[in-house]
Amino acid sequence: MFSLIFFLCTSLWSAVEATYVPEPMLRFYRGKGQGPSFMEASPNDTSATYFVAHLGTLTFHSTDGQLFDPRMINISTNVNFVFYGLMDNGPENSVFRLASAYRNNNKEEWMRLDHGDNVNPLTNISGNINSTTYEVRIYLISDQSANRYIYNATYTWVSGDFGGFNVQTKKTTNTNTYDFIPVNGQVIPENGDPPAAPAPFLATGTAVPEPLPYGPPVYHTKYDFSIVKKPDFILTDAYTNNISIATANLQLVGTDPDKYDYKVQVKFTGATDTPDYFRLQHKDASPAFVYFIPYSLVFGGIAIQPSVSYDWLNLDKVNINSKDISVRIPTVSQAIAERAVEGTYVDTITVTITPL
Repeated sequence: MFSLIFFLCTSLWSAVEATYVPEPMLRFYRGKGQGPSFMEASPNDTSATYFVAHLGTLTFHSTDGQLFDPRMINISTNVNFVFYGLMDNGPENSVFRLASAYRNNNKEEWMRLDHGDNVNPLTNISGNINSTTYEVRIYLISDQSANRYIYNATYTWVSGDFGGFNVQTKKTTNTNTYDFIPVNGQVIPENGDPPAAPAPFLATGTAVPEPLPYGPPVYHTKYDFSIVKKPDFILTDAYTNNISIATANLQLVGTDPDKYDYKVQVKFTGATDTPDYFRLQHKDASPAFVYFIPYSLVFGGIAIQPSVSYDWLNLDKVNINSKDISVRIPTVSQAIAERAVEGTYVDTITVTITPL
């Protein structure tokens, strides 16, 4: 009898990665006590001395609970930020600094990230944190007491560039060797260099934030409008059908979660309109030769008049809102089109979007 036994061996290894979720809407508030949430207090609570803005939450994920000395490095930003706004003695500048907040043995603690591009420990915990999931929150924290700030005032950014950061953790507790770990899927170079693209602190990337309110959030909704043009068409095709020439897309960004009736007014203005119709002009015509072909513009299935505002209602806050833009040559215009000089006819249309 012949027997052959195979031994299947597998290595157990620890992997650490992180996710960072920036706050979608920044605001200042009075923090009570220290800790991961800087628990929000009443504006009249004089015991709440911290004045903070929560930038985002960094969460570490370890496959086996081995997590040693997490730290930020290569911070492509400033550690000091200046905001201008109303304070107890009138409007003035005030300085804010980056800080991390975390939990240590059921005790809430925080520490400043004052070392700029150098090493910035995220906790003061020595050794293994012993957690498969560990949360660190990133804040702006004021050098001034919260009692100096005025409720319902807004504070405008003056200086301090918002950028991004990379993260390292120590290999083991008995070594001073650190590895970069991926944040939100960063690619870590095999040679140990820092990731090419730091993780941004803000949801808007490196853009300067809107003025930050002290109090309820102020939603600065943005209306991103674009038009996707379609190929040119044969004029006679528009005699009997609406010919689609473009798609209008409207995306809402920074919406109020409690508001559902977002709407805008849309106005189309041609280069040479009359009150009742738009006009196509020969593309290569000389100034001495002007010949127009009247046409109708159809937006979302509705024929519209030049320079008249139309409501675009029930806008989706999450998905892209789209409407078709079409051209139709009315019967009265077909004879004019038949007498036109051969060539390409164009119109330049200005679209105006007005939030309601």
